Amino acid sequence: MGKKSKPSAMHGGKGSATTNGKHEEAAEPVPAPKEEDMLAVVAAVTTGNEEQDTNDAGVDAGVDAAYIVQVKLLAGTTVVSIPVNSGDTIMDIRQFLSEAPETCHATHYVLRHEGAEVNDFTEVAALIELQQATHHTNGAIKEEANGGSKEKKSECTVLLAMAEGCYDERSSKAHVRRLRQLMTAPLVTPGSAAFALLPVAGADGTVEASPLDELENTPPLDGVSLDASSLLPLYNFDFGHDLSYKDPQCLKSVTYSSFNPVPSNRRLQGDLAYYDVVLSDDRHLCVTASARGFFVNKSVVAGAGGGTALDAAHHDGWPQLGYTMVGLLSIISAAFKRNWAKLMQAHIARDPFESVPHHLTVTSWAALESSHTADVSRVEDTMSWCYGMETGSLTRDWNEEHQSCRELPMANRRERILRERTMFKISSDFVEAATQGAVAVIDRCIPPINPMDEPSAHMYVYNSIFFSYASPSKEAPDDADAVVAVTVVAVGDAATEEGLGDQATYASSNQDLIGVQMYSATETPGLYTLATAVIDYRGFRIVAQSIIPGILQGEQLGSLIYGSVDNGSKFVWNEDFHAKLSKAAALLHIKEHEIEDGAGERHRVCVPVECKGILGSDNRMYLLDLIRVTPKDPNFDESDESGSAGVLRTELLRNYYIHHTKMEASAQELKGAAAKVPVIENGVGGGSKEELKSADASEFAFNVNIVGAHKEGVVARAWKVVGEGVEADEAAVRGAGQLLGDKIIPSLVEQFKTLDISPVDGKQLTDAMHTQGINVRYLGALHTAAANVPYVRVLCEREMITRAVKHVLRGGLMRTGPSFLAASCAHVLNCLLGRVTDSKADKLKKKKTAASGKSGGNSAVELDSKGPLLSETSQSLWSVVQQQVSRRFKFTLGDDRHEILARVSPLPLLRAVCQRGGLQIRARELDLTVAHPLASEDILDIFPVTKGTIFQCKEGLEMLVAGKALMHMSNLHRAFEVLHEALHLLHHTCGPMHESTASAYSTLAMVYYHLGDYASALAYQQKGIVILEKIHGFDDPEVALGYGNMVLFSHCLHQNRRALLYMRRAEYLLRIIGGADHPDVAALYINTAMIYLDLNEIKTALRYLHRALTINESVLGSQHASTATTYHATAVALSMMKAAPLALKNQQRCHEILRDLYGDKDHRVIDSVQWLTHFTARSKIAQQSKAQIEEDISVSSHTLKPVVFAQGGVREAEKNITNGDVPSSPPPPMIGRGKLGAISGS
Repeated sequence: MGKKSKPSAMHGGKGSATTNGKHEEAAEPVPAPKEEDMLAVVAAVTTGNEEQDTNDAGVDAGVDAAYIVQVKLLAGTTVVSIPVNSGDTIMDIRQFLSEAPETCHATHYVLRHEGAEVNDFTEVAALIELQQATHHTNGAIKEEANGGSKEKKSECTVLLAMAEGCYDERSSKAHVRRLRQLMTAPLVTPGSAAFALLPVAGADGTVEASPLDELENTPPLDGVSLDASSLLPLYNFDFGHDLSYKDPQCLKSVTYSSFNPVPSNRRLQGDLAYYDVVLSDDRHLCVTASARGFFVNKSVVAGAGGGTALDAAHHDGWPQLGYTMVGLLSIISAAFKRNWAKLMQAHIARDPFESVPHHLTVTSWAALESSHTADVSRVEDTMSWCYGMETGSLTRDWNEEHQSCRELPMANRRERILRERTMFKISSDFVEAATQGAVAVIDRCIPPINPMDEPSAHMYVYNSIFFSYASPSKEAPDDADAVVAVTVVAVGDAATEEGLGDQATYASSNQDLIGVQMYSATETPGLYTLATAVIDYRGFRIVAQSIIPGILQGEQLGSLIYGSVDNGSKFVWNEDFHAKLSKAAALLHIKEHEIEDGAGERHRVCVPVECKGILGSDNRMYLLDLIRVTPKDPNFDESDESGSAGVLRTELLRNYYIHHTKMEASAQELKGAAAKVPVIENGVGGGSKEELKSADASEFAFNVNIVGAHKEGVVARAWKVVGEGVEADEAAVRGAGQLLGDKIIPSLVEQFKTLDISPVDGKQLTDAMHTQGINVRYLGALHTAAANVPYVRVLCEREMITRAVKHVLRGGLMRTGPSFLAASCAHVLNCLLGRVTDSKADKLKKKKTAASGKSGGNSAVELDSKGPLLSETSQSLWSVVQQQVSRRFKFTLGDDRHEILARVSPLPLLRAVCQRGGLQIRARELDLTVAHPLASEDILDIFPVTKGTIFQCKEGLEMLVAGKALMHMSNLHRAFEVLHEALHLLHHTCGPMHESTASAYSTLAMVYYHLGDYASALAYQQKGIVILEKIHGFDDPEVALGYGNMVLFSHCLHQNRRALLYMRRAEYLLRIIGGADHPDVAALYINTAMIYLDLNEIKTALRYLHRALTINESVLGSQHASTATTYHATAVALSMMKAAPLALKNQQRCHEILRDLYGDKDHRVIDSVQWLTHFTARSKIAQQSKAQIEEDISVSSHTLKPVVFAQGGVREAEKNITNGDVPSSPPPPMIGRGKLGAISGS
């Protein structure tokens, strides 16, 4: 498809056919990956792909061949040309037509090829072959019938024609629904505003500025930042230009008429439905949707001055029949036709990706409050809402779809792309349906299948999805830690067998999801896992799973073929199932070992004992209860709440293997040993196919059933690990736990300190921890180890407080009635950020409420209770937060709440709590210094937070990682090819609305920048920003860094005013996300200062450099390389002001820092000495000529290279240009996640 082909880089091409896991670093914990490691990654990807495609080269030869599909529209006079690939189907062409302005309103039609109707699932390649075979005998085409050659792509054109179809009731309703969607005025997002400001391609191919740059309302260059205490600029920011849609609306309303349903006599004449239409001039029409199209009938709309009787005949004044509603209304109303054309032009002016829907519902933590006006169309959609089930269609069998797609062939690239695309679509649809169903379950819209059981044990089946609680309901006792959640086929079985409480069951549901993802990624033939999602909403955690055929019909006990349901008293073993598990265990590095069950029988197993193998009625073998696919954490015993369900991460186990190998092998042997270890991605062994086949799992495998001492008061396990090597297995697990504290955490802290990795918010911090194999429960240990890295300590404190408050909200919201949800959420946030005290009047009111509740019985007031949160105060909440942090993270928070809040910044903390807890607040100006900063009216919504098993495009991600590695090695042309191939694959499988696709666009932008094509770099970076804004929100850290990249690209195009606007956006986002004191903010200030230097605004540049210096010294220290860079930049700026003595003083400070860090022989120190000599000579000159001043300006622009915002961070421009004898500037430090992000693929 054109959408999936390589997009045009220039702004002038935006009307073309382009008309939108956890990464796990496989490396020894060292500051940065080595070049040979990156070469191994690239070689593994390219070699593996070549070997996989060797036997099917003939099949894949034309898979990426480009063709042109010409579609003749319904009018018969217009032809639309669509570039496609041979693997695209007719469904892809329909998708393109649904987004093209000429055909976006047409929803029901047939496509004909040479007079015959074409099936939607027919591939374009099949039509090419048919067309070539038809014309081969006439000599029209001289190629063979099995595909066109690349030399004759111009001849590979498919001719299709749109033809009218016959409407039915469902398609007519879909047609009107689509019209309502298109009539919505396009929103102006920051990303779409940046799209309108991209440079355009001139007639001669040169780069020209956007016409909007000539507007007079460009902000002055005053260096004023946006107000970070207000959330309004998060949405109302269009870079100084009002791009909102101001033209009149096309229609006032299109509603379902009260004449419906259609009488039987009229249905026999083709009528399907009736719609009341109000034109922009207040004319009321009654439109009939018929099998042949739409026409105006003679009925008078009720309330428009007429009667209520139906007169279904054609209207005398407008007897025309329009096949589409737009065509009919364009005939009736000239105003509609004119306004519709303007509306389509407005849609064209926006970024094409803005109109591409996301596969999942995304809710931001802050939103603008809009007026709720009467809308009959919205009422219709609400009344037909079925909680995630598709209306008017059969219930989808999610399990059959999920398993059947896994069984699709993947012998060649075309089959693999089709399989991955289908898997991604089904898994995304399942997660979305599970989320909607879980919300309906918690809102009590769906009845349980076991209403006589305890509420915490209720189970639900809806839309072929099984729902169960992973936490107790609000009717549970106050001692929630003593409650055990019960499920049938979800993780509750395993957790109950272990005797774990609520918190362990709550955490084990997440562990089960991770286990399902790991086993699914092994692609083991004959071994099946369930589609799974975990949804947190209103304090409840729901586990949603596809249903095993036959398990709900009383066949569960008879279908157990592996594992135990009685805590190991009797272990069932199956040889065939064990063989399949052994294949998966070899990839997951699980050691086969021996256990003895309660009956005294011994069995060889390679899975946790809690796992269960179920044989479904479809004869598929399913694996359940995967809560422990790695060994338990030896650093936390089961008496600890944080350790009761804690396991080690696979990244840590691999780091332990590498460390253990290095301790025993010589340097020469180490090189061979490291080559044998496959790269772990998402917990699964990677590397080439031969490495996976030949790797000896026994060299790198752990016994997952090595567990610690039993927790007191729980049922003892009936099974035990026996056989030889148990002590060695225990020693290996303990060694891994020891390595975590001795090596891994200090190594990560060192990477934070050197800015190889610089997370901005809690999510990036935890992702970095997971990459190194560190669990979140080690946040306290990380805080202690990062004693010399203040910004990391702030991130750790903020994340620990956020998670503690999330659990407080969880425990309180599940016991709060619907009428008090908003008040409870606002009260907790006020207790955290403000000053809430418990007055005497409040105490008296609580006593009266408690007294009235004792005699109320099961009244509506009792069921709609206020809950426990409204009784909290700032002091009591902080005490609970301190207890939670101590129990979960083994860390002691101080008693001075105000000091800690000032350190972690209140607004980023508010953002983090809302995101973790699923709260949406009103975007307005916030004063977080008052006692009650938020009101109940500020809580707009509580949204579900979902984790699910969404399928990833493995081949596309591998190509993306390889492209980043090539870019890091400065192999730019090869990186360009690989990244475009990755972008092509990701478009075909995941679509444009995916974070990996956005990462590919952003990485390609950096490649274009290094190649000197700054206009293309801007265009690609803008596309990445638009995608990230849609899938992660406007305030995602990668969005902020993307705008930082656009600052650099615009500066290189000499669009300095535009660059400063992008800088303001990036600065505002970074301050909301991570606070004002962060290394990335300082790096952004350095970039901004250099722009002002080029504009000869030296005083403003010095103000920014002073801010950067203050931040670097406070969060990195006075002896950091970034601090030295800031001193050097300040020296150059002072030299331009003819303040040579001050410039010399700053350069001396820079030299001292670099010498202490790197020694006298380092090239950075040598360059610094040359700069010292230069400034010393200049300081002796009393008067400088004008020519000398201009030389200074030239020197600064050639030698002080900007700090480059790379993917996930900031780093120095790689080409350091020098001018004559003038020394090159000391290279700035590697800021952000540039090094590791280049390989991680995140």
